[in-house]
Amino acid sequence: MHPAGSRGLLWLALSGWALQLASGAVFGAVSWHFYGQFPDIHGIAIAALVLKVLCALVALVLIALSLYARPLHDGRRSTVTWRLLATLGGTALTGAAFLRWFS
Repeated sequence: MHPAGSRGLLWLALSGWALQLASGAVFGAVSWHFYGQFPDIHGIAIAALVLKVLCALVALVLIALSLYARPLHDGRRSTVTWRLLATLGGTALTGAAFLRWFS
């Protein structure tokens, strides 16, 4: 089994990514409710938003697979998982910066 700390950290990461998706969905829903349309963004901002959503979805799938997979004794899968999650996090953060700048 995964060490208890690793599983707890995976659950925390899963919660963070799910919260990021939920906050974006709520923002869109509030915009739709009060203004009758989604925020008016174009070009680079749309690409950045799509990139953020894809990163979050891939991270959710990766974490779910990690939580339900049997761990390897040498820890290689765990190392690759955390590196991928860090890369996805950095990419999503960069996308958020572009989204903020170009919207």
